[in-house]
Amino acid sequence: MKLPRIGVTTADDPTPDNYVAAVERCGGEPIVLKNIVATLEEVLAGLDGLLISGGSDIDPQYYDAPLHPSASLGDPARDAFELAIVRRAAECGIPTLAICRGLQIANVAWGGSLYQHIPELLDGQHIHDDPARKFIPFPEHIVNVEPDSLLARLTRSVCFATNATHHQAVDRLGEGLRIVARTSDGIVEALERPDSRVFWLATQWHPERLLDSDEGRSFSIFTAFLEAAAQ
Repeated sequence: MKLPRIGVTTADDPTPDNYVAAVERCGGEPIVLKNIVATLEEVLAGLDGLLISGGSDIDPQYYDAPLHPSASLGDPARDAFELAIVRRAAECGIPTLAICRGLQIANVAWGGSLYQHIPELLDGQHIHDDPARKFIPFPEHIVNVEPDSLLARLTRSVCFATNATHHQAVDRLGEGLRIVARTSDGIVEALERPDSRVFWLATQWHPERLLDSDEGRSFSIFTAFLEAAAQ
């Protein structure tokens, strides 16, 4: 049986090992993509699914904001490529999972903006410790999920702990996106595209790191994504 081919975006260095391993474990063939906009159509033609991975901050020029001193920008070619490919994949009906920076890319791609430094916004750190400490050594917080969302159906839960490793977050929501999870301080933790005819989910946390440590929720997210790509 042919495995679904999953394009995994990344910086040129390092290789996105956690994402590649998660795709392989859940039944897919990971294809690490190069950040070349000119080859976008050719790349998408060979994919069954798209995974937008985490990483450095997005250049705020894409949402008309000045650069915050705390920002850590990455490869400009990666910004341009991911903004283009996430939009085109949606147009082509390619199942998509966007993680951490990937959620932020998706929001900006459809005209949204970002808070560039959460501690400044909240006057403190955006981490809410889970007393159970299930995900050590990751910082954790609790997310509250909309009960009628894809995320709730996949995880069979409307309140659970996730890892927390980001300092930027959704501000103005992108067109066509729906917020389906937040923490108690109001920070957006997951997005969906209600008009998508295929699997489309963005999480601010890192499910690829939690396949064995969150009671199957992250495994369910990845397997549903891979099943959609296989179709």
